[in-house]
Amino acid sequence: MVRAVTPIPFVKARFFDRCGKPLADGKVYTYEANTTTPKVTYKDPYGLTPNTNPIILDAAGEADIYLDGTYRIRITDRNDVLINDAAKIGSWFSDNLQDTLDNISGAMDDALKPMLQNLDAAINAAAAAGAGANGWTASLIQDASGKTQQEINDKQPVINANLLGIMAGNDITLALSNFLNDSINSQMYLPPGEYTVSNKITVNATIPKKIIGQQGVVIKPNLPAGTDLFDCYSYFEHENLTIDFNNSYCKNSFTYRASVGTVRFDNLTMKNLNDTASNYGTNLVYIDSSNVIDIGKVTFSNCKKLGNGSITDAEGSLQCLYISGTSTTPRGGVIDTIEITDVHNVNSSGNVIIEDTAGLYVGVSGYSIPLTVRRVLGKEFGKRLVKLQGSDVNIDYIYGLSETGDSLSVIGVMSEPNLFTSYRNKIGTVIARGLMDYAVADSAESTEFKSVDINVYGNNTLNDGTVQFGFFAGNGSKKLRVGKLKSIAKRPLALSPANPSLSVSDLAIDDAELEIYGNGTQFINIPGNASSTMGAISDISIKKLTLNVKQTNPASLLATFNAQLNYANITIDRLLVRDSVSTDASRKFDFGVYYHINGLTINEIVYSSTNALTSKTGDLFTLNNCKNVSIGRVVGLPTCNRGVILTACTDVNISKDMRLDSVGVGAVVVTGASTKVAINNPALVVYNAATNLAEVKFSRGTTAQRPLRAEVGYQYFDTTINKPIFCKTAAVFASDGSVTTAATWIDSAGVTV
Repeated sequence: MVRAVTPIPFVKARFFDRCGKPLADGKVYTYEANTTTPKVTYKDPYGLTPNTNPIILDAAGEADIYLDGTYRIRITDRNDVLINDAAKIGSWFSDNLQDTLDNISGAMDDALKPMLQNLDAAINAAAAAGAGANGWTASLIQDASGKTQQEINDKQPVINANLLGIMAGNDITLALSNFLNDSINSQMYLPPGEYTVSNKITVNATIPKKIIGQQGVVIKPNLPAGTDLFDCYSYFEHENLTIDFNNSYCKNSFTYRASVGTVRFDNLTMKNLNDTASNYGTNLVYIDSSNVIDIGKVTFSNCKKLGNGSITDAEGSLQCLYISGTSTTPRGGVIDTIEITDVHNVNSSGNVIIEDTAGLYVGVSGYSIPLTVRRVLGKEFGKRLVKLQGSDVNIDYIYGLSETGDSLSVIGVMSEPNLFTSYRNKIGTVIARGLMDYAVADSAESTEFKSVDINVYGNNTLNDGTVQFGFFAGNGSKKLRVGKLKSIAKRPLALSPANPSLSVSDLAIDDAELEIYGNGTQFINIPGNASSTMGAISDISIKKLTLNVKQTNPASLLATFNAQLNYANITIDRLLVRDSVSTDASRKFDFGVYYHINGLTINEIVYSSTNALTSKTGDLFTLNNCKNVSIGRVVGLPTCNRGVILTACTDVNISKDMRLDSVGVGAVVVTGASTKVAINNPALVVYNAATNLAEVKFSRGTTAQRPLRAEVGYQYFDTTINKPIFCKTAAVFASDGSVTTAATWIDSAGVTV
């Protein structure tokens, strides 16, 4: 007896995109058959738990979907780009036999009806025309639409390129151009082999075009200098193509004009460019921003361009993937992976120079472009790996390594003064390694970085070798947010509004860990000097700041300069200093020299040193012409000559929790007519050389030392009368600062003293 068996059914419904990859986060809309009326599906075979509509697919493109009857099913990707639309699909396992039979009958009708209609129309047309000299040939017979049977036969889903005269080992320029511009064949596959293209191919077909390369397909352009490869005015999709320039020229390899609509390709490799003409720029892939972008993986390797010695023009530039155009409403899309290796400008001798290259360049003049990029990976990537001049771009992961000496940045998020501002770009993880000037740079507004890990080591040999910024906030950087920052560089964190009309403001970092490489002298660097003209720096906030003191030169937390610049509201909640190199003979760290800061707050300082520091040498804080300064809890500070030096400062508050037990001159040294200084720890050794001694607000002292500017309720221990007293009424001051009515004091019994 023969046993009837059945194949195992799919456990879950699974969907794929046009590239054959799982349709992660895709959407399935369900309707009544042949309508737009929503119809419910179920998560279980018993119809107890309904699905959402649309159904959101998981990362594998799967979902539990059980049908009840017939449906129209519409499938899109996560951005609602249509993948498929089936007008009528039946539930083949319905409990209702009649429903199943109806489904079968309806499906057969739907399939046979157009076939019979086309056949009937073709027979009628042929009968009316009569047979030709060679009988009823395919080119003679036409259907009701006017298409010949030959055209119908040729329009198969995917045809072999060999059938169109596109053969490996040959120059395929003409045959490939014919395919990309005819109105007959939509898709073809290229068999393995090398194919030569010797001139520009313009793509301007009336039907969509797609080329699928089999493993081992290589297109080798052999172009004159200044010549494009593919100039696309209509839809041209491709998969699995390798473009090997064979150390030759190309101006623009793929240009997608505004009329294309959707730019879609996957697994594109472009390599071995050596364009020795510097009178034009080269874009390996150029996409007009008015198109929808759907790119899988694209790789650029060993691409070189002769520079012209100028960074202010397009000539001699080399962009790998360039998104730009004049649209004020760029459409954006998704790019999965960009890999860039050995992309450089070179001089006439073939030596690498620093000029103008970019891996991914989004240049849409600050306009919003909802573009998501999942990965950008670069090794020896040239000047910039990622250059953003647009808004609302999301990049999940960036890794850049450059040791060639021609790199500025792994990523630069940029604005142009008086032209445009970039907004709301969100960057996930950035890892930067090697030799570069500005490893991660921002001059935009509302940029967000989730995690930044920088290790910039050694000199950038092709620049002046002295810059080496880790994380750089420059002209116009505003509302910048950073989650975790780890930076090892000569200047690990820099604030540099070099343009005096612009500022760096509202920077917030949750957790920063900084370490100086080489001969740097500031953990937080503000470039310039005493005569510099710069923009304002304000509202800088770091929740937790860790300094790893390992450098060879003495270094400071930060320093500002003796110029009337605008520094305001710098706040560090918790400062941890880990000093592993200072000795009594050679101190390597201090908290800096500050000029003209209006608002400096450090709420907590914890200092730890590997070596015991017992000599009373060196100064810790030096503040000149600063105001609104607050230093909170301080523990673990080493012995020193002077702790906090105040020169011509006002409104300074030293916490009662500041500990600095062993000093030479004093824990706090007040000079230069400083005023409104509150020292709340009576154990601190205070050296007061100010012209108005009473302006220092001590917690204890003689009757003559009672603070003039004590607020109501302020407690002071008067050593002359040996008891605590309290301010009952505050003093009144004239406009010139002189006292018109002195403060009144009472003891604990309420008696005026």
